[in-house]
Amino acid sequence: MAKKKEELRKEVKEETGSQEILREAPLQSMSRDVCISCNMSIVNDSSAVRFPCPNCGKHTIIRCSKCRKIVAKYKCPVCGFEGPN
Repeated sequence: MAKKKEELRKEVKEETGSQEILREAPLQSMSRDVCISCNMSIVNDSSAVRFPCPNCGKHTIIRCSKCRKIVAKYKCPVCGFEGPN
């Protein structure tokens, strides 16, 4: 399900707190789903997961199947929580 431009812009504004970035950020980069650990696209990865940060719940953590399998570390950009344990 595709999100509306206004919803995407609202999300970026909440995460960055900057209206200047909103005007300059291309819409395509806002909706790209990539692994937080390796930055690879998860488009065709059926074992990829997305979940809210276990600590703050404000940021959505996206993990690809490879990083899940090798237990790669990730860090929440909002609160600094590091996982997996």
